[in-house]
Amino acid sequence: MLSEQARFDPATAQRRFRIAAINYVQVMLLATLLKRLATTVPMIDFEIRQASMEAGVLDLLIRPHRQVAGSFGRRFTTTVTVAWTEHAAKRLTLSGFAAMEHVLVAPRERPGGIVDEVLERNKLSRRVVVQASAFLLVPYLLLGTQRIATVPERMAKELARVHPSSCSSPPVEIPRFTMCQAWHEIHRTDAGHRWLREVLLETAKG
Repeated sequence: MLSEQARFDPATAQRRFRIAAINYVQVMLLATLLKRLATTVPMIDFEIRQASMEAGVLDLLIRPHRQVAGSFGRRFTTTVTVAWTEHAAKRLTLSGFAAMEHVLVAPRERPGGIVDEVLERNKLSRRVVVQASAFLLVPYLLLGTQRIATVPERMAKELARVHPSSCSSPPVEIPRFTMCQAWHEIHRTDAGHRWLREVLLETAKG
């Protein structure tokens, strides 16, 4: 006789999935996924949490690959510079870029990031005048200022859709990042959990 897990049918299953992810993933991936599933999984509930791993409680963790091992394995986005439209970022030299006032989004609430690493390799540094934990704050932190923020391209486009802003490519190549899924070993053979991982991957590819 097939087990309940082997018979998992998302259209009829009653379950609650707890997913932790950084703010970027919540907006750009999970919101899209939940919209897609709104009418197809009527009895499956989702709980979206900030990125942290709680063994035995969390079903799935999604983070950049440099922070956690996993199997998402996708180059998720490129990076652009975003500026408030009244003070649009002109084509900057690298030194001019470094000299600007910067807004840093640090989901883990730690200073520094890939932009700082790139600048350091070029013997430069920047001043971060505002550090925030969420990308959705960026437009409000740039509004009416000379500040710039370097954010993922997909997020920049989403922000520009609802807030007046302008985007340009930074004057130096900033490495892309790969998002990964991570889960506890207890979920490895869970058919429902496997379904969740697969629909997330399909959504990311879309």
